[in-house]
Amino acid sequence: MFSPLFHGVLTYLLLSHFQCLAGAFPPIGIGVTHSRLANNLPSAKETIELCQQKGFQKIRLYKPHIDALEALKHSGMEVILGVANEDIVQVAFAKGFAQNWVNTYVKPYKTILGFTMIAVGHGISPGDKLAEALLPAMQVLKDALYNADPDLSAIYLTTPFQLNWLSQSYPPSAGTFDPKFLLTIQPIVEFLEQHSPFLLCDLYPYYAYKNNPDYKNISLDYALLSSSNVIVQDGGTGYTNMLDGLIDAFMSAMEKIGVTNVKVYVSETGWPISPGIELATPQNAETYIANVFKRLKAAAKSPKSQWPSQIFIYNLFLQNQAVGEQRNFGLFYPNKKPIYY
Repeated sequence: MFSPLFHGVLTYLLLSHFQCLAGAFPPIGIGVTHSRLANNLPSAKETIELCQQKGFQKIRLYKPHIDALEALKHSGMEVILGVANEDIVQVAFAKGFAQNWVNTYVKPYKTILGFTMIAVGHGISPGDKLAEALLPAMQVLKDALYNADPDLSAIYLTTPFQLNWLSQSYPPSAGTFDPKFLLTIQPIVEFLEQHSPFLLCDLYPYYAYKNNPDYKNISLDYALLSSSNVIVQDGGTGYTNMLDGLIDAFMSAMEKIGVTNVKVYVSETGWPISPGIELATPQNAETYIANVFKRLKAAAKSPKSQWPSQIFIYNLFLQNQAVGEQRNFGLFYPNKKPIYY
């Protein structure tokens, strides 16, 4: 059990942020991911009811689970719908597969479910063979949406990048896409600039602070988003926290290849509770999640951004079948009891 103060902060933010920030586009709302690598989760209906009770306005699904889509009907939640990694090649290259995917998982829900984006893939590195199919899959899905119903063209096509798509991320102005894979990366980003305003980025200050020697002499408060003072000075720009720094590193990387009209959307972030790992304490996890909520409430922007950060917390539930430390991220136990309060 965690501090009553955290309970109060979280409850207030969840219940009040949407009313305070209504009218922004896309609307600022606390988002949550719903990865289902577990065999003990509540039903989809219970899951969406929990999201609504706790004030979550956005949800990211990694696969088009029919039970989740049915439960989301008329919920008012915004949905990022994922294309599973195992389907990407067929979506991209198998005749009729993409059209059938759209006709099955998107078109029937057109007027009753709030799709904002379709995210092709998850956790793909730029050197993976699968990365070469991302752009063809997005192109085919774009046509399939229009063919199913021209109104569905309002749904953006995108794909999530991770920090390993950059060869350098510190300081933020040095952000650079890995030149070894630029032939794969640049066409994807240019497609987004032409057809979608958003690049999804899975950003974890926890892993960056833990694994990147650039941060070895920098205060942990920078990673926990706990400082109101500048900790990293990057030329004329000061950074109080690493999440802003990572967002701007991707923006700098896009600028270096001539792309300036794509916004970074934090499609995953979180902090694990991992026994025996110094950084992954319950206190650090509580602090990070609370500070993310505070940023959302304040409609905070990174120094390079012209719009408030859009953020999804990973993950709604702990997952007993996830691999390694991935199983230690979560806001709720599978019995729906909260982890942090």
